[in-house]
Amino acid sequence: MTDKDIVLYEKLGIPSPTLCPQELNRNIFAYRQEWNLFSRPCSETHQPFLSCYRENTIFPVYNHKLWWSDDWSA
Repeated sequence: MTDKDIVLYEKLGIPSPTLCPQELNRNIFAYRQEWNLFSRPCSETHQPFLSCYRENTIFPVYNHKLWWSDDWSA
């Protein structure tokens, strides 16, 4: 951490990180589910695509193109 980083943390009133960036990434990636991919249909268009969520999830899963378009209502 640089001196500017420390000043910024003090200015924002948040504690300085206790882990190095590599260890922080390990902690974050340990809980992400991107290691397994599932072939599933899009919840809106029903076209097959690869997703990190199984077909039997309780929430809708949209393909990338639809997600970033204005064709669906959040």
